[in-house]
Amino acid sequence: MSARTVVHIQESLDGTSTSFSLDSPKSYPKAGKSLPLSSRPGDSPFRDLENGDGSPNQVMQAGQKLLEDLSAHPAVGPAIDQALQQTQGGCSPIHLWMHDVTTAEQLPWEAVYLKSKGEFLALDDRWPIARVREANEADPRLVYEFEPPLRITAVLSAAGDDAQTQAPAAPQWQALYAAIRRGLAAPGATPVALTVLVGEENLRNQIESLGMAWIKCGYITDRDGLLQAIRDSRPHILHFFCHGTSDEIPYLQIGSFTDWEAGRAGTIPITAVELRQRADPKQGIWLVTLNCCESATQARDGRGLASSLVAAGFPAALGMRERIDVGLAHKVCDSFYPAILELINQAAPGGPTSDIEWAQALSNVRASLAGGGPSGLPPQQAARDCKTWTIPALYTRREPFMLKRIASQALAPPGLSEAKKRQIDYIQELQRQRTKAAEDYKDLPPEALRAILADFDGQLEKATVRLTQTN
Repeated sequence: MSARTVVHIQESLDGTSTSFSLDSPKSYPKAGKSLPLSSRPGDSPFRDLENGDGSPNQVMQAGQKLLEDLSAHPAVGPAIDQALQQTQGGCSPIHLWMHDVTTAEQLPWEAVYLKSKGEFLALDDRWPIARVREANEADPRLVYEFEPPLRITAVLSAAGDDAQTQAPAAPQWQALYAAIRRGLAAPGATPVALTVLVGEENLRNQIESLGMAWIKCGYITDRDGLLQAIRDSRPHILHFFCHGTSDEIPYLQIGSFTDWEAGRAGTIPITAVELRQRADPKQGIWLVTLNCCESATQARDGRGLASSLVAAGFPAALGMRERIDVGLAHKVCDSFYPAILELINQAAPGGPTSDIEWAQALSNVRASLAGGGPSGLPPQQAARDCKTWTIPALYTRREPFMLKRIASQALAPPGLSEAKKRQIDYIQELQRQRTKAAEDYKDLPPEALRAILADFDGQLEKATVRLTQTN
């Protein structure tokens, strides 16, 4: 289990004062002592970072100030020092528990900076940083059981009534598809079943033309149809590329097929509670990602949306602290999903329960955002002047996410004959080869690719018939 350091941040009722203490581990003397938090978003260097006046080392100064504040606490300081002893390959996350906190929520906690080593903690996968929110309803499960494939559902529809608010989803789809394919190419990768729900006809045709057996694509028709489609796909991970607002009641604003045809803003509003109750009544979703671009936000940022999703009961949610442009949204997607697949692969079939630290998947995302500019500097150095990498924020519930991967044979009917087992193994191998062929020959003309896949489909059909005839 990851050795988490959990800092509890609280505000007075009028929001004028903020204090913090150490929630975990509780073994340190004076862990429960409340100490005032002097960092305020309206003060320098945070105000300067927010305004982006171009001064050098702004991110570093903000991160250094945050760590200095935390280290002043008689228990939080030693707990963080202990976490920083973590060796390569380990994970000692820093969690900021901020339930119903507004002022401290605006601080760039992801930028925490260790001056003695010249490092931003969140750029190293040993020290991921997450924001913790309590769920309004407790989940009785201690462990989530998982049998592949990993089911991912992507809702891609940022409709708008003009060029400024309309964000075609094809680049987002291409980034998502390429990212998942890279993850699947890793040795021993977990199989994926991908459902894509779109509002654009051209995009649907593009996805269907791939002919991938593991990808299903459908139109977004209306609110009820969308919620039912998500429910029917039973996703483990739910991905949104759409508009939204973080106003008094945060909600997603999704475009239907008819919205795109009419050239108007999306007419499907969905709140976090509605999403949980109607699309995930069995509480099977692990993670919700909100990958929204600048044209896809109607308020300051996506923190309220991501936080509300965790409050509604989802185990984790990824949102953006500030508006981001379209290119950045696609870049986040491109780096995030291979890391997610790698995290889930930690759970070995039939092996021990794995503690999944979702924020750990963001270290590569942050490094890519920090080091992807024209400077040519290493991420840790480039990050001092670039706040972009701090914008993705991972929200999680207080309890750890424990994943138990079930070995496929554990669910096989008792007394299955060896002949039938061999036939099942043969079918599974054919399915694996078909998926691999679809990837290897994707650049062939569509007719040639369809012929190759049709040959596999014929073999699978015959093998399935033989399975029914095998005793």
